Amino acid sequence: MRVAVRLFVASLAAVAMAGCDSGTRRERPAAGSGSVGSTPNGTIAFARWDGDVAGVWMMHADGSRQRRLAPKRDAWAWGGFVWSPDGKQFAFTATAKGVGEERSFEHGELFVMSADGSGLRRLTWTRHAGGQNFNVAADWFPDGRRILFDRNDDGPAGIYVINADGSGERRLTKARWGPRDPSLSPDARTIAYIDDDDVYLMNADGSGRRRLARMPPAWFPQLAWSPDGRKIAVLDREVWLMNTDGSGLRAIIRSLRLSGFAWAPDGRRFAVALREQPRGDFQIWVVNAEGGGKRKLTSAPGGNESPAWSPDGAWIAFTSNRDGNAEIYVMRADGSGQRRLTHNESDDVAPVWSPTK
Repeated sequence: MRVAVRLFVASLAAVAMAGCDSGTRRERPAAGSGSVGSTPNGTIAFARWDGDVAGVWMMHADGSRQRRLAPKRDAWAWGGFVWSPDGKQFAFTATAKGVGEERSFEHGELFVMSADGSGLRRLTWTRHAGGQNFNVAADWFPDGRRILFDRNDDGPAGIYVINADGSGERRLTKARWGPRDPSLSPDARTIAYIDDDDVYLMNADGSGRRRLARMPPAWFPQLAWSPDGRKIAVLDREVWLMNTDGSGLRAIIRSLRLSGFAWAPDGRRFAVALREQPRGDFQIWVVNAEGGGKRKLTSAPGGNESPAWSPDGAWIAFTSNRDGNAEIYVMRADGSGQRRLTHNESDDVAPVWSPTK
């Protein structure tokens, strides 16, 4: 469900190099329905690349009240935002003073902060001299007390859980290399993850490991469990969907490259940013999860990436550099009403909508 985290890390690194529940679910309004207002509601977190600092920013979904929450003096924030279920906190990855002072994209620790910018706390302490280090949140558990994350470094890489106060870190996988990109099922009982390019499942306590599906060779596959709990998406240059018992595996989207994927809150469709031509721009599409119904939402040149749905499924926030540099935009879920929310010389990327309306 949090695949945008991974794709965000890649997009922000590119900016730097270029100078870029299990209960009954209520039905969401249909895309483009008459119930959609003229202005989206809610809160959006995003990253602003400003010189040599990538900071955590927040704004109302209409673009108002933009404010910088981080970095503070002890952290250089660079992304991977994952909201807590109640929308009161979010986890993100950053370098930390005394841990990654060179501000390198090769070192990242896990932090948590309240949505008002208070209570910044560091959860992981894993820097290894001379090596790489990433700790990236995948999901919060529904109780809001634990975070599922993975670690890829020169130490004990793998899939972990940790309490939101930084205590009780526990490794769920045993292999030194391989298990990564976990995705928590909506009922929080099962974790899907990648190991040697194949899809595996395990119980939320790390027991009961089993292979779910063998996948074709891929460059860097990632997973996203649908919000309704019925399907798992496997992402690389293509979008594959399967049922949660491993049946029905099929390629829904074939493209040259992806740059953003997000399930709609109802789990019936997804938004994806893809490139259809070798030198073409990324454009955002919405696709029916059962196949077919593919609809192109953007056509502006310059790249449109990182789609993120509003909690009611009526709006999509995204990043575009159609006006010269990367900024945050919003549109209705049918592609209408596109408008720019941020206006500055910095690069604003990877919007993530708060789960609370």
